[in-house]
Amino acid sequence: MDSKVQGRPVVLVDDVMTTGATLNEAAKALRKAKPGYILGVVFARTLKGRQGFSLLSKPRG
Repeated sequence: MDSKVQGRPVVLVDDVMTTGATLNEAAKALRKAKPGYILGVVFARTLKGRQGFSLLSKPRG
């Protein structure tokens, strides 16, 4: 893999980023192959300290 990545741009795609740990670990592994640069793309992220909600749940109260 190293020769295919070395010096080339790499794009990491994550559907939902919570803490960023997955992207961080993937980038850490890729750095060993010496890419030209690494770009992380995220489609959605959770908000720190916020409770999620389900669109299918019944309203409270």
